[in-house]
Amino acid sequence: MAISASAVNTVLKEFYDENAGSDAKAARITDSDRTWQEQLDFILGRDEAYPNIQSRFLQAFKLDKLPESQKDLDDKQLKWWQAEIMKQAGKPGGFMHVGGKAVDVGVGKLKPDLKVTLYDKLTDKFNVLPEKGAQYKNVNPKDATCFHCY
Repeated sequence: MAISASAVNTVLKEFYDENAGSDAKAARITDSDRTWQEQLDFILGRDEAYPNIQSRFLQAFKLDKLPESQKDLDDKQLKWWQAEIMKQAGKPGGFMHVGGKAVDVGVGKLKPDLKVTLYDKLTDKFNVLPEKGAQYKNVNPKDATCFHCY
């Protein structure tokens, strides 16, 4: 199913209208189409979130640990990251934001009952993965800080 920021914005506007007077507008799009460089920042900054590609990089360059940031990479390493991220761009199980096929809605400032209401509304139109920080599995919508829509 294709997704766009405008499609998610349409659902958010309905949510705002249906929950006027509440803090509903605290929910907003926080991320959509990423560059491969932005995705690389996520990969390098979240040690346990991307174990497969991280371990392939370490193995390919015979390193013991990931560099802290892109500025610590040489040209050959940057080209490796670009190629590997783009291979998975927009693919389920890959980097869907890079392909423009995922939109994040920040919900960290919403009250738990409004999170559930928005989650239900979003799941009527899209697949939604509730996230809490760098935790992506088994997150209750009430506890989520982000709804990853795809």
